[in-house]
Amino acid sequence: MIRRPPRSTLDRSSAASDVYKRQPLVDESISLLENNGFGNTHNIIEVPTVQKSSKLFEVYLDGIMRAGIRDDRIRDRTITAYVDLDQFLENLDIPSNETIYWFLIEKDTKNILTRGYGIIAEEDLDLINSF
Repeated sequence: MIRRPPRSTLDRSSAASDVYKRQPLVDESISLLENNGFGNTHNIIEVPTVQKSSKLFEVYLDGIMRAGIRDDRIRDRTITAYVDLDQFLENLDIPSNETIYWFLIEKDTKNILTRGYGIIAEEDLDLINSF
C-alpha cells in the first residue's frame, strides 16, 4: 500500500487554497510552452482536480476559481474536475498532489505518450516535441 499525504478537505477555503498553491507552477509551465510555440501546435488544457463534494459546493468553488482567472484565454482552457481524488491519483499512478503533473495525450485517444511532474523544463520541451 502506498501512503499518500492527506487530501484536500471539504472546507471551502482549504479546497481553493490547495488548487491555488500550485498555480505558480502551472503558470510557469504554460508560459514556457506558449513562449516556445506549443500553444500553436498543441492543445494546452489546465485541469485542477478537487475532491468530489456536493453540487452546491462545486458551483460555489467554480465561482471563486473562475473569478480568480482574469484572462479569458486561460479561463477557456481550464476545466475543473471534481473527482474521487484517491481513485484519480491511483488510476494515473500519481504519488501525491503536492506538485503539478503534466501529460502529453495522443490526439483523439486516451493514450498517454509521455508525462512529467513539477514545472516543465527546457529538456521536457525536446521530449514533447519528439512526438
